[in-house]
Amino acid sequence: MDFGLSHEQRALQDTVADFLRDFSSVAAVRRILGGDVESAKALGNGLARLGASAIAVPAEHGGLGLGVLDAALLSEMTGRFVAPVDPMGTTLTAFALRRAGSESRKSAWFEGIMKGELDFGVALAHAISDREGQSVTSDGGRLRGRSLFVTCPPAATHFLVPDDQGALWIIARDSAGLALRPLATIDRTRRFCVLELEGVEGERLAMARGQDLVDELIAIARVLVAADALGAAQRMVEMAVAYAHERRQFGVPIGSFQAVKHMCAEMAAELEPCRALMWYAAQSLDRQAPDALVTACHAKGRISDVARFVARTATEVHGGIGFTEELGLHLWFKRIGVDRQLWGGPESLRAEAARRQGWAN
Repeated sequence: MDFGLSHEQRALQDTVADFLRDFSSVAAVRRILGGDVESAKALGNGLARLGASAIAVPAEHGGLGLGVLDAALLSEMTGRFVAPVDPMGTTLTAFALRRAGSESRKSAWFEGIMKGELDFGVALAHAISDREGQSVTSDGGRLRGRSLFVTCPPAATHFLVPDDQGALWIIARDSAGLALRPLATIDRTRRFCVLELEGVEGERLAMARGQDLVDELIAIARVLVAADALGAAQRMVEMAVAYAHERRQFGVPIGSFQAVKHMCAEMAAELEPCRALMWYAAQSLDRQAPDALVTACHAKGRISDVARFVARTATEVHGGIGFTEELGLHLWFKRIGVDRQLWGGPESLRAEAARRQGWAN
């Protein structure tokens, strides 16, 4: 029995990788981060043509109608190439609409996504932790509160926001009473902000599952972030191995030194099982397995730890040049750093998994 990816899933990853290899090179990423609008548009439009924004939109609405695993495979590639794009908000909104909302409104939202008229950010941090007093309440169809670490793509038109009662809301970026405060992180390839709401009017999704659906969306988000970190870590291993073959000391490649061999082998050995763990977590969410939420916690917690180890070790293999702006290795290093903490660090995820399994209060 084959427990690997299907032919279609491998083709999806290969197609996205081929595109990003040309349009998201280190040089291209630097240009976009430097304000090259045309390069940013070319990258975003190209990914849209490949179905990045439509991956979770049902086929009857013109999308691909794929699942969490397929979305995670896409995230793995954007992490691998540190692509300065963030389709996660739109993907999570599509999953939310598939599970909730009236048919007429679903059609309108999906149509806007498919036409490229709508792009979504997502606010989940306040539904996970009350850090710094963040929370969002609703009263009479209006939202109040604040949320940290909101994904905020440059072209975002709307945000998906849960309230403290487990209801999901979609709010427009230009809504009265909504303030977006840019949030600086070490990762410049993605944008985050603080969402501040003061009587903001939103559209509530028709939901029967309440908090259960919010928990599921958080789990999906965690798997997608874990996949992003996995892709970034895999690329760092490959870069370290290539450098070990090229860099010479005492007349021989440094890859011939036993210490460097062990570093590269240990990175590969730690990282490889993470891929199956990510696949299993995504499949569990697709099948809505009883242990799906716990598995998502474990997957993100473990992959975050391993990715951090790989980031540090790969940088050490490169020696002093690994810390320089010239090489660009820091782009992956910092992306992994943000992925590690986004929507729950390893320690808090393991504590949550223990609570969900009845092992802790």
